Amino acid sequence: MTKTKVYIHAAAPRHHDSHDFYKKMGFVNRFSNESITVFSDSQMDIIIRHHASARHGFTVYADDLDPLLASIPFAKFELDGGVLIADPNGVKCWLYNANDHPELLADKPENKNRMGTCYGAGIESVHFDASIAFYAYLGYKPTSVVTDQSQYITLSREDGIDITLYKPGICPHAFYNPSLTYFNGKEGNKRVIEDLRKSGITFREEITLFNEEGLVDNIIVSDPAAFHSFIFNDG
Repeated sequence: MTKTKVYIHAAAPRHHDSHDFYKKMGFVNRFSNESITVFSDSQMDIIIRHHASARHGFTVYADDLDPLLASIPFAKFELDGGVLIADPNGVKCWLYNANDHPELLADKPENKNRMGTCYGAGIESVHFDASIAFYAYLGYKPTSVVTDQSQYITLSREDGIDITLYKPGICPHAFYNPSLTYFNGKEGNKRVIEDLRKSGITFREEITLFNEEGLVDNIIVSDPAAFHSFIFNDG
Protein backbone atom coordinates (compact mmCIF):
# COMPACT_ATOMS: atom_id res chain seq x y z
CA MET A 1 0.00 0.00 0.00
CA THR A 2 1.26 3.48 -0.88
CA LYS A 3 2.29 5.47 2.18
CA THR A 4 1.18 9.09 2.27
CA LYS A 5 1.52 12.10 4.54
CA VAL A 6 -0.83 15.09 4.55
CA TYR A 7 0.14 18.71 5.18
CA ILE A 8 -1.64 22.04 5.30
CA HIS A 9 -1.05 23.88 2.04
CA ALA A 10 -1.26 27.69 2.28
CA ALA A 11 -1.04 29.91 -0.77
CA ALA A 12 1.35 32.85 -0.43
CA PRO A 13 1.56 35.03 -3.55
CA ARG A 14 3.36 37.62 -1.38
CA HIS A 15 5.39 34.95 0.35
CA HIS A 16 7.71 37.28 2.23
CA ASP A 17 4.67 38.75 4.03
CA SER A 18 3.44 35.26 4.87
CA HIS A 19 6.90 34.28 6.10
CA ASP A 20 6.93 37.26 8.48
CA PHE A 21 3.49 36.31 9.79
CA TYR A 22 4.34 32.68 10.57
CA LYS A 23 7.65 33.62 12.18
CA LYS A 24 5.83 36.12 14.39
CA MET A 25 3.35 33.40 15.33
CA GLY A 26 6.19 31.20 16.57
CA PHE A 27 6.55 28.75 13.71
CA VAL A 28 10.04 27.63 12.68
CA ASN A 29 11.23 27.90 9.07
CA ARG A 30 12.55 24.39 8.38
CA PHE A 31 13.09 24.59 4.65
CA SER A 32 12.78 27.07 1.82
CA ASN A 33 13.44 27.17 -1.92
CA GLU A 34 12.04 29.14 -4.84
CA SER A 35 8.74 27.21 -4.75
CA ILE A 36 7.88 26.43 -1.13
CA THR A 37 8.70 27.19 2.47
CA VAL A 38 7.92 24.72 5.27
CA PHE A 39 6.93 26.26 8.61
CA SER A 40 6.50 23.95 11.59
CA ASP A 41 5.72 23.76 15.27
CA SER A 42 5.37 20.62 17.40
CA GLN A 43 1.83 20.05 16.11
CA MET A 44 2.00 20.48 12.35
CA ASP A 45 3.83 21.45 9.20
CA ILE A 46 2.44 24.19 6.97
CA ILE A 47 3.69 24.24 3.40
CA ILE A 48 3.71 27.79 2.07
CA ARG A 49 3.60 27.65 -1.73
CA HIS A 50 4.86 30.72 -3.55
CA HIS A 51 3.26 30.13 -6.96
CA ALA A 52 0.60 32.61 -8.03
CA SER A 53 -1.57 29.63 -9.02
CA ALA A 54 -1.47 28.13 -5.50
CA ARG A 55 -4.66 27.90 -3.44
CA HIS A 56 -5.28 27.01 0.20
CA GLY A 57 -5.85 23.32 0.83
CA PHE A 58 -3.69 20.26 1.45
CA THR A 59 -0.46 18.81 0.13
CA VAL A 60 -0.16 15.02 0.04
CA TYR A 61 3.24 13.37 -0.33
CA ALA A 62 3.22 9.72 -1.43
CA ASP A 63 6.15 7.32 -1.45
CA ASP A 64 4.79 5.89 -4.72
CA LEU A 65 2.49 8.33 -6.47
CA ASP A 66 1.45 6.24 -9.49
CA PRO A 67 -0.68 3.63 -7.63
CA LEU A 68 -2.36 6.41 -5.64
CA LEU A 69 -3.25 8.30 -8.81
CA ALA A 70 -4.54 5.11 -10.42
CA SER A 71 -6.86 4.45 -7.46
CA ILE A 72 -8.41 7.94 -7.36
CA PRO A 73 -11.56 8.21 -9.52
CA PHE A 74 -11.69 12.02 -9.45
CA ALA A 75 -10.62 14.55 -12.06
CA LYS A 76 -6.87 15.20 -11.98
CA PHE A 77 -4.95 18.19 -13.27
CA GLU A 78 -1.18 18.59 -13.56
CA LEU A 79 -0.04 21.87 -12.00
CA ASP A 80 3.03 23.28 -10.23
CA GLY A 81 4.97 20.04 -10.64
CA GLY A 82 2.29 17.92 -8.97
CA VAL A 83 -1.19 16.58 -9.57
CA LEU A 84 -4.18 18.60 -8.39
CA ILE A 85 -7.50 17.14 -7.25
CA ALA A 86 -10.39 18.78 -5.39
CA ASP A 87 -12.84 17.54 -2.77
CA PRO A 88 -16.65 17.95 -3.18
CA ASN A 89 -16.41 21.31 -1.37
CA GLY A 90 -13.83 22.70 -3.77
CA VAL A 91 -10.87 22.27 -1.40
CA LYS A 92 -7.70 21.71 -3.42
CA CYS A 93 -5.29 18.83 -2.73
CA TRP A 94 -1.88 18.69 -4.40
CA LEU A 95 -0.27 15.25 -4.77
CA TYR A 96 3.53 14.89 -4.98
CA ASN A 97 6.19 12.22 -4.73
CA ALA A 98 7.68 12.20 -1.22
CA ASN A 99 11.15 11.64 -2.67
CA ASP A 100 11.01 15.14 -4.13
CA HIS A 101 11.12 16.69 -0.64
CA PRO A 102 13.09 14.53 1.84
CA GLU A 103 13.50 17.58 4.12
CA LEU A 104 9.93 17.03 5.33
CA LEU A 105 11.10 13.94 7.21
CA ALA A 106 13.16 16.03 9.64
CA ASP A 107 12.04 16.23 13.26
CA LYS A 108 9.56 18.97 14.17
CA PRO A 109 10.43 21.74 16.67
CA GLU A 110 9.39 21.18 20.29
CA ASN A 111 7.42 24.41 20.75
CA LYS A 112 3.75 25.13 20.04
CA ASN A 113 2.99 28.24 18.02
CA ARG A 114 1.44 31.22 19.79
CA MET A 115 -2.13 30.40 18.76
CA GLY A 116 -2.21 27.44 21.14
CA THR A 117 -3.43 23.85 20.77
CA CYS A 118 -4.45 22.94 17.23
CA TYR A 119 -7.37 20.56 16.69
CA GLY A 120 -6.93 20.29 12.94
CA ALA A 121 -8.45 21.80 9.83
CA GLY A 122 -12.12 22.65 9.37
CA ILE A 123 -14.20 22.51 6.18
CA GLU A 124 -17.80 23.59 5.67
CA SER A 125 -19.48 20.84 3.68
CA VAL A 126 -22.91 20.42 2.12
CA HIS A 127 -22.37 16.70 1.59
CA PHE A 128 -20.75 14.68 4.38
CA ASP A 129 -20.97 11.31 2.62
CA ALA A 130 -19.25 12.49 -0.56
CA SER A 131 -16.57 14.31 1.45
CA ILE A 132 -15.90 11.27 3.62
CA ALA A 133 -15.59 9.11 0.49
CA PHE A 134 -13.12 11.58 -1.04
CA TYR A 135 -10.83 11.76 2.00
CA ALA A 136 -10.89 7.98 2.38
CA TYR A 137 -8.64 7.87 -0.70
CA LEU A 138 -6.13 9.94 1.31
CA GLY A 139 -6.27 7.57 4.29
CA TYR A 140 -8.88 9.37 6.44
CA LYS A 141 -11.61 7.65 8.46
CA PRO A 142 -14.49 9.13 10.52
CA THR A 143 -13.91 9.04 14.27
CA SER A 144 -17.64 8.57 14.99
CA VAL A 145 -20.82 7.37 13.30
CA VAL A 146 -22.39 9.83 10.86
CA THR A 147 -26.17 10.30 11.15
CA ASP A 148 -28.71 12.67 9.61
CA GLN A 149 -28.48 14.69 12.83
CA SER A 150 -24.68 15.05 12.74
CA GLN A 151 -23.67 18.72 12.72
CA TYR A 152 -20.00 17.94 12.33
CA ILE A 153 -17.74 14.94 11.89
CA THR A 154 -13.99 14.58 12.43
CA LEU A 155 -11.85 12.55 10.04
CA SER A 156 -8.50 11.26 11.23
CA ARG A 157 -5.44 9.37 9.95
CA GLU A 158 -1.83 8.73 10.87
CA ASP A 159 0.70 11.26 9.57
CA GLY A 160 -1.88 13.90 8.80
CA ILE A 161 -3.75 16.71 10.49
CA ASP A 162 -7.34 15.94 11.54
CA ILE A 163 -10.09 17.30 9.27
CA THR A 164 -13.49 18.25 10.71
CA LEU A 165 -16.46 18.68 8.36
CA TYR A 166 -19.13 21.17 9.48
CA LYS A 167 -22.62 21.57 8.12
CA PRO A 168 -23.23 25.08 6.76
CA GLY A 169 -24.80 27.49 9.22
CA ILE A 170 -23.57 26.00 12.48
CA CYS A 171 -20.52 28.31 12.68
CA PRO A 172 -21.80 31.90 13.07
CA HIS A 173 -18.60 33.60 11.97
CA ALA A 174 -16.36 33.98 8.92
CA PHE A 175 -15.34 30.63 7.46
CA TYR A 176 -13.08 30.00 4.48
CA ASN A 177 -12.31 26.41 3.41
CA PRO A 178 -10.11 25.10 4.87
CA SER A 179 -9.31 26.87 8.15
CA LEU A 180 -7.30 25.81 11.20
CA THR A 181 -8.99 25.44 14.59
CA TYR A 182 -7.33 26.06 17.96
CA PHE A 183 -9.04 25.30 21.28
CA ASN A 184 -7.38 26.66 24.43
CA GLY A 185 -10.06 26.55 27.15
CA LYS A 186 -11.66 29.64 28.65
CA GLU A 187 -8.70 30.90 30.69
CA GLY A 188 -6.07 29.74 28.22
CA ASN A 189 -7.79 31.49 25.34
CA LYS A 190 -7.85 34.76 27.27
CA ARG A 191 -4.07 34.56 27.62
CA VAL A 192 -3.58 33.73 23.94
CA ILE A 193 -5.81 36.62 22.82
CA GLU A 194 -4.05 39.06 25.16
CA ASP A 195 -0.62 37.93 23.94
CA LEU A 196 -1.56 38.26 20.26
CA ARG A 197 -3.19 41.65 20.82
CA LYS A 198 -0.09 42.99 22.60
CA SER A 199 2.04 41.73 19.72
CA GLY A 200 0.10 43.81 17.23
CA ILE A 201 -1.46 40.86 15.41
CA THR A 202 -4.49 42.01 13.41
CA PHE A 203 -7.65 40.04 14.20
CA ARG A 204 -9.81 39.08 11.22
CA GLU A 205 -12.85 38.86 13.49
CA GLU A 206 -13.51 39.43 17.19
CA ILE A 207 -16.32 37.16 18.33
CA THR A 208 -18.62 38.10 21.23
CA LEU A 209 -21.66 36.00 20.28
CA PHE A 210 -20.96 33.23 22.79
CA ASN A 211 -20.31 35.56 25.73
CA GLU A 212 -23.25 36.77 27.84
CA GLU A 213 -21.36 39.97 28.71
CA GLY A 214 -20.50 40.72 25.10
CA LEU A 215 -16.76 40.24 25.65
CA VAL A 216 -14.33 39.13 22.98
CA ASP A 217 -13.53 35.55 24.01
CA ASN A 218 -12.95 33.98 20.58
CA ILE A 219 -11.08 35.40 17.60
CA ILE A 220 -10.18 34.63 14.01
CA VAL A 221 -6.70 35.45 12.74
CA SER A 222 -5.80 35.58 9.06
CA ASP A 223 -2.40 35.30 7.42
CA PRO A 224 -1.59 37.80 4.60
CA ALA A 225 -3.12 35.45 2.01
CA ALA A 226 -6.40 35.07 3.99
CA PHE A 227 -5.76 31.62 5.46
CA HIS A 228 -7.89 31.63 8.61
CA SER A 229 -7.17 30.28 12.09
CA PHE A 230 -10.02 30.04 14.59
CA ILE A 231 -8.74 30.65 18.13
CA PHE A 232 -11.57 29.47 20.36
CA ASN A 233 -12.12 28.71 24.04
CA ASP A 234 -14.35 25.63 23.97
CA GLY A 235 -11.73 22.91 23.99
